[in-house]
Amino acid sequence: MRAIKLKHGVIFAEWEGITLRYTADVGWEISPVMLPSVEWDLRGEGLDAYESVSESDLRALGEGAWEEMLACLDRVRETLGEVEK
Repeated sequence: MRAIKLKHGVIFAEWEGITLRYTADVGWEISPVMLPSVEWDLRGEGLDAYESVSESDLRALGEGAWEEMLACLDRVRETLGEVEK
């Protein structure tokens, strides 16, 4: 798992090739942008534009946020599994 937090608070987390996005308003959702693309776009920004986020940081987001992320990952995996059939 890799994750980064942008200076305005949005978090992008990649888990087994699936990128999710977290915002305080919406919570976890499938990201329209893959984490490597976000990182590529940030390459010219200063180091204060983002920070690396650890699993413990994600677990500390708030009540149920970690479980919500895992549930979102499961929904994406289910959808991808149905597509592969």
